[in-house]
Amino acid sequence: MKHENKTQVSVLAGRLKDIEHFTASLAPRQPDAEVIPINEAAVTHVPVPRRSRVFLRHGEGHGVFAELTLTAPRPELD
Repeated sequence: MKHENKTQVSVLAGRLKDIEHFTASLAPRQPDAEVIPINEAAVTHVPVPRRSRVFLRHGEGHGVFAELTLTAPRPELD
């Protein structure tokens, strides 16, 4: 019984391979993918955030320090 089952499986597997062989030749071929050239992006200047302390003065001469995060680019000195 097991021998017959193995034989049937091998016969079916052979048939499937034959069918795949014939249908693969009939299947529409997909065109080759278009090659897109990759150009490196231009270097951009991204400002780096930096911490800064500022003294805020009140009207009577008293004041407090405030912590700021600056994201503007540093001025370029000639």
